[in-house]
Amino acid sequence: MKKAVLLILLIVMAGFSIVILRGPYISNILKKALLPEIGVASGYRVVAQRISVNLFPLFVDAREIEVFDTGGKTLIVVPRTKAYIDLIGLLQKHIIVRRLVMKEPVIETERRQIDEILKNIRAYSGKESSPGVRVDIGALEIQKGTVHFVDPETYVMAEIRGLEGEITLGKVKRVKARAREVEIRKEGWPDMAGNVSLDFDIRNDVIDITKFVIGSAESVVENTGEIRRDKSVLDTNVELLVSTVKKMFGLKRSGAGKILVKGDLHYTRGELITDLSLSGNFHIETLMELLRVKEKVEGIVDVEGNLKGPLNALEGKGRVFLRDGNLFNVKVDSMRCDVSYADGRMDFSDGAGRIYDGYAAVTASIRLPVVNFFDLKVDFSGVDSLPLFGLIGWDPGIQKGKVNGFLTSSGARFNPKGRFEYASTEKGEDVLGRVKSLSGEFNKEG
Repeated sequence: MKKAVLLILLIVMAGFSIVILRGPYISNILKKALLPEIGVASGYRVVAQRISVNLFPLFVDAREIEVFDTGGKTLIVVPRTKAYIDLIGLLQKHIIVRRLVMKEPVIETERRQIDEILKNIRAYSGKESSPGVRVDIGALEIQKGTVHFVDPETYVMAEIRGLEGEITLGKVKRVKARAREVEIRKEGWPDMAGNVSLDFDIRNDVIDITKFVIGSAESVVENTGEIRRDKSVLDTNVELLVSTVKKMFGLKRSGAGKILVKGDLHYTRGELITDLSLSGNFHIETLMELLRVKEKVEGIVDVEGNLKGPLNALEGKGRVFLRDGNLFNVKVDSMRCDVSYADGRMDFSDGAGRIYDGYAAVTASIRLPVVNFFDLKVDFSGVDSLPLFGLIGWDPGIQKGKVNGFLTSSGARFNPKGRFEYASTEKGEDVLGRVKSLSGEFNKEG
């Protein structure tokens, strides 16, 4: 009988405790104790609809937390927050929050406000408040978060949806974050969208990135490295599908392909320096559409090379194989050549291949990024006469044959000039049909 009474008393007391701890009285006490402390830590005004205590397991449960800036604008809304607390430090007025979980937060802020909050939190961390209570947070977790970010100085707007993250605080701060969808908009840039995974540690002002992956329309960028105040290095691997580029820039012409990039990015003294190797294949007309080149440049390109130097003085070298192509109205069956880029000029040299069922040596150059001038020289031998004469806009009425010679074109439009030597391979019935050889010069304008 005594045991039954004792059990009933314990149940009643437990129930009474649960009612009290989750009731408005405790909620008001916790609001007065905790919200001003959070406000001091962040530097902004913080309110909550209700705060209660759960015994098993022990955590503080807060509903509808809102953070306001000095002008009264809502910066952060968190429908539910759980703070899992250790009992050990309470007797010494030391609140140890093992884990602070924010569920479905909505954050709308600017870069300036983020900088201010981080600065205030760093100043507050480990510092005793006025009643002598110290608050330490072991880890912060975000579940299903949404972020609207604006940087007025750089005109950048970012939308982040499906944010999952964890920040472990201590001597070594560890950050893990995943975002299902990230959209970035900047005036003068194409809109960018993708997903992001990021893992890094912060130790003695050094950010050690162990994983930084960006995915967009089946293209992937993977980075690892270190970020320091005076020098940063990223090891990068890129698998870029041409379809991603076309979608990003709204390109319409057909063409597929993939480009692989691997190497290092160095950032020092305000300058980004590249040391990258690249390989892949793509339709060159996609690149020409991106560069807004109106002249006819087409074909499937296999490329292997490197890019080095600072962005404002980038240099590149490589080897290119072109097939089923067309270079400024010169049809190319296949061609290999060296390619180099420096000082806004791309050069194609030592080109050798087949055109019009014959052989050709090709050199060319174009200006970038605005292609308003190009140089082209083709030395040819044993090429079919009919398509070559058609290229220069001439129909002499003679029989098919083979042609040796050269042509050049320079300027903003294709206006070929050069010299040729013709030898017939067929015999006709009329006077022109009996012409066996012919030589001359040509100069086409307009």
